[in-house]
Amino acid sequence: MTILDVTLPAPDDDVAWRNREWLITNGLGGYASGTIAGVCTRRYHGAFVPNLTHPRGRHVLVSRLDEELIIDGQRNTVYVRYEITRGPAARIRVRPFLPFRRQDAPLQKPGYGNFAVAISEDECCRIGLVDHEMSLALRVTPAAATFVPAVEEAASLLWREQVRGYDCHEALASPGYFEWPLEPRTPVVMVMTTEELHPHAQTEAPFEAERQRVAQLVAQAGVWWWPRTSSSSCRRIAWRKPARPPARAMRCARWWPATTGSSTGAATP
Repeated sequence: MTILDVTLPAPDDDVAWRNREWLITNGLGGYASGTIAGVCTRRYHGAFVPNLTHPRGRHVLVSRLDEELIIDGQRNTVYVRYEITRGPAARIRVRPFLPFRRQDAPLQKPGYGNFAVAISEDECCRIGLVDHEMSLALRVTPAAATFVPAVEEAASLLWREQVRGYDCHEALASPGYFEWPLEPRTPVVMVMTTEELHPHAQTEAPFEAERQRVAQLVAQAGVWWWPRTSSSSCRRIAWRKPARPPARAMRCARWWPATTGSSTGAATP
């Protein structure tokens, strides 16, 4: 797993929190991206945006995850790991909001969330829109987390699209939520995929595999990147005879904050 040491803006600096963005790619044209504030500000932000062959193109399947911590008193797959590093045991509730649209399609309108939900005996959950060809499989492992059907709709304002003068209001629907007990220092992974009906995941192996994949891309490219600034998109340092053309090196950029001022440091894979 890659851990980035990022200097966060001041707590009351709303603009800075919305302006600093992150991006993780899967090598298949899919990605996850958003802001460090945890909100989507662009129409193509999302926690799970796979690049599919049918229907063709990148689709925003999961735009956000609403999470509640309840304390007593190379696939089209995304893994989200939850772990209590300090403090007592707790229960955690995670509610996925699912736009189910192409990234460049019109934003969803209220009432679109007519979901078909199938829950199997092994606690896997398959979700799709009625009369829609796409579907998404979700599972929490190794915890015994059952999906609780409870439809909810929320309004979303895409701030960056508003600034650019584009349609910026989207209705987001959620078919339900997962809830499970979480013990300290016992990680749990939620897996979301379009490739399996009954996904499984380990708590460490997928993250280590991703770290190695990114390290290999960096080694092949021979390029390190500074974060984007208002004056230049990327700044190369330590050029070391790349094995591929420089454009390929952009695939190794795991994360960068988009700032309006000067950069604060390098994004290190």
